[in-house]
Amino acid sequence: MDDQLNEVVDSVKDGEPLLDSVLVHMGSMYSTLGKFEKSMSAYRRAVSNMENRYGKNSVFLTMPILGMAKVLSSIRRTSKAVESYNCAITLLESSRDLVVPLFGLGNLEQVHPSFRDGPKA
Repeated sequence: MDDQLNEVVDSVKDGEPLLDSVLVHMGSMYSTLGKFEKSMSAYRRAVSNMENRYGKNSVFLTMPILGMAKVLSSIRRTSKAVESYNCAITLLESSRDLVVPLFGLGNLEQVHPSFRDGPKA
């Protein structure tokens, strides 16, 4: 089945709808199976496609980059894993979608210092 899946995905041209999602899921599947080289290959192709489609600073890159970080951590390439995690953090921090809720959380902490202590039971 592994070969059949690769054959189908390899025949799909980059930029096709849903290919990115399929590649991210394949990366996760291969990682779970301990096939880390194949996992990294799927994640790299997903990142490349997403960069071409959405740009190098797109928040959509976060999932495959986090997948790559997990694989790199699993194969004990810690410094590369840290680079990938930092890349994902940078993408999320620069996302306007994330800036507004983070700003709101920061304001909550300033206005309500007890907020840091968590909810009361």
